[in-house]
Amino acid sequence: MQPSKIEGQQSGISSYISLRAGIHRHLTSSLYCKQRKIIKNSNFTSTNNVFTSITKQPRRECKGESIHHPAITGSDLIEGKSSNVLNTNTPQGLLYKVWFDIQIHFGQRGRESSRELPHNAFLIKTDVNGLKCASLRFNEATKNHNNPTDILKSNYGGRMYECPDDPNCPIKSLEKYIMKCHKNPTAFCLYPRTGLDPTNVSDHNICYTCRPLGKYKN
Repeated sequence: MQPSKIEGQQSGISSYISLRAGIHRHLTSSLYCKQRKIIKNSNFTSTNNVFTSITKQPRRECKGESIHHPAITGSDLIEGKSSNVLNTNTPQGLLYKVWFDIQIHFGQRGRESSRELPHNAFLIKTDVNGLKCASLRFNEATKNHNNPTDILKSNYGGRMYECPDDPNCPIKSLEKYIMKCHKNPTAFCLYPRTGLDPTNVSDHNICYTCRPLGKYKN
């Protein structure tokens, strides 16, 4: 028996993986004394071989492809960057602008790893053409690559280049944000300080606290 969607279509590969992970979590809970590890236990080798074969079937049939969100259009990108929400002259707007630029250039897994970025996550250098560019100091951990020092991942991080004639230059925004952060921050994304003039970031040397930005983490 194979899981299927309500419409009767065969489930995608991610559904199979999620289903097995859910069963694995249940069987490794305290209810079963955490002994029944179906993914790595040698007693389940044949079962896992069947599972691997089943998850390969949709690919052989050209099914199970990933469904991505539609790309941001050029007009929407221009409208977003020119809005007051991403106004780099305000502490909140500068934070949003830098976060937005990071997602565009480095967000391979969306906002999943934003909260985990360390304060020194980005390295800014000048290339052979004299343009500044930012890159991740360490490789981003993903589902398939958990080792940030993996040499094979050295070219996966991407770069963010400056746009000298653009008032919304991402490098200028990044440098401005770093300059306005506390000297010893605990993370890259930080809460703006309270009690500041919310309309002008230039009036203050430090505009952000040491508190990491995140709903469920302090």
